[in-house]
Amino acid sequence: IIFPLYLLVIAFAIYSIRKVAFRSVVITAILIFASLSFIHFEEWNIKDDWRSAARTTKKEMHKGDIILLDHLFGKKPFFYYGLDTHVPLRRDNAERFLKSVHHDIWFLVSYPGKWSAEDLLNQKFIKVQEWDFPGTTNPDDWHPKGDKIRLIHYRYP
Repeated sequence: IIFPLYLLVIAFAIYSIRKVAFRSVVITAILIFASLSFIHFEEWNIKDDWRSAARTTKKEMHKGDIILLDHLFGKKPFFYYGLDTHVPLRRDNAERFLKSVHHDIWFLVSYPGKWSAEDLLNQKFIKVQEWDFPGTTNPDDWHPKGDKIRLIHYRYP
């Protein structure tokens, strides 16, 4: 509410300085001081970078490859960016499902859970590459593992 008044007071104070050189120094100092406040501006409001994860997956994957999720939260954003995903694997059907897969797998590790197929994938497939994407740091949100969304490419042996 008082921000416009604050700006008016500063403007009148700068306007009252008669020497142009000194006025320039004051304006420069104010601008430098104000710009320092933007270094960490709204840092708590970082969102999960689903766009980059989906773009990388689209660019790198081949026809027939399967996108696996460790949590259903990734299904909606990947669908939004035009990628069809498989539902998260459950312990009771993971072995059977992975035996039927004869393509590369793109595994999206996003949110913590009680069980992840990552250990099983490491045993059955060859890990090719990993990518990390920023995850939310908002204290009100459910944080991804390590505050990052990780995409892992597994090659069919």
